[in-house]
Amino acid sequence: MSAFIKFLDNISENHLEALARDRIVHRGHSPLLLKLIHAYQAFWVVHESNCTKSSRSCFDQFLKEYIDRSNYRVALEPIKEVLRALTLPNLDMTAQAFTRVNNIVKDIFGEDTPEHKFSRATMRLEPEEIKIRIRKANTKRYEKNLTAKVVEDTSVYQAITNGLVSENWEDKMIGLALATGCRLIELLAVSDINRTDKAYEIEVTGVAKDEKGYKRRKAHKTIIKPTISMTGNQVVKQLKDLRGEVYAKYPTIARLAKGKSTELDNRRIIANLINTKLNTRVHFLFGPDISFHTLRAIYGNFSFGLFNPKCSLPAWLSQVLGHEPGSLGTSLSYSTVTIKKKQ
Repeated sequence: MSAFIKFLDNISENHLEALARDRIVHRGHSPLLLKLIHAYQAFWVVHESNCTKSSRSCFDQFLKEYIDRSNYRVALEPIKEVLRALTLPNLDMTAQAFTRVNNIVKDIFGEDTPEHKFSRATMRLEPEEIKIRIRKANTKRYEKNLTAKVVEDTSVYQAITNGLVSENWEDKMIGLALATGCRLIELLAVSDINRTDKAYEIEVTGVAKDEKGYKRRKAHKTIIKPTISMTGNQVVKQLKDLRGEVYAKYPTIARLAKGKSTELDNRRIIANLINTKLNTRVHFLFGPDISFHTLRAIYGNFSFGLFNPKCSLPAWLSQVLGHEPGSLGTSLSYSTVTIKKKQ
């Protein structure tokens, strides 16, 4: 038995309760897991210079370093137990942790290889857990739709206008998000955004969360959508300025954005670097109940009222927000905002 498998078995057999306590006390971070990984001397030698002091990130790097064809079948079961201890009873976090491992295996062996298929069959929620997760998500959507957030139209226009004149990169990004409905990662990395022959319209090529669609089409997804209070020319110029400023301030984002990567780990790194600053600014402008991600919902609902399309709100949201075709249920998560016209 290799030292790597012995290490995983030791954690699985002797430390799961302590890891679970870490989850409660440290809200997902595990000082114990970090300590155990860093005590693995052979790994620490190659890892020290790149260490982020995040138990999740270090564990991922550890798995990337040591999973191979000789051990992956034996390794995945204790890995699964460790991740359950660190995330349950939050099934969303558990599912995300399993996905990270499946992506690591995919990166090592290739997509849809026997190793990748084995990982996906192993690193997954139990059928009953999947049902519970779906039920909770549907209940959450329903409750959010019962208590829709109210946003005044004038505050949206003001934030967009402010973004055009502000020297603050956060204001520029907030203005672009409200004007276009693009995700954070699309504004900074994965999307090419160009004007069309219509003044208030843009063409967005490459959207986040389109891995399955890209694999099926062998091409990036393209969306043509209207803009709010910002011309296509203004969007293109503003986006160029925004990316230049953010890339200069955050070299890691500049590096990850070069390949226009939609990899989950890279999206998370980029978001984690700037989410707090963005949300602090959004809270100041719109109140504590509105986050940067909510700006997509504001754009979707506001644009529906402005342009009066010949389709339902869920269909419109699915179209302009770039959801997978047929995933109207996802749109329910974005119909939780009401735009109020100021008298």
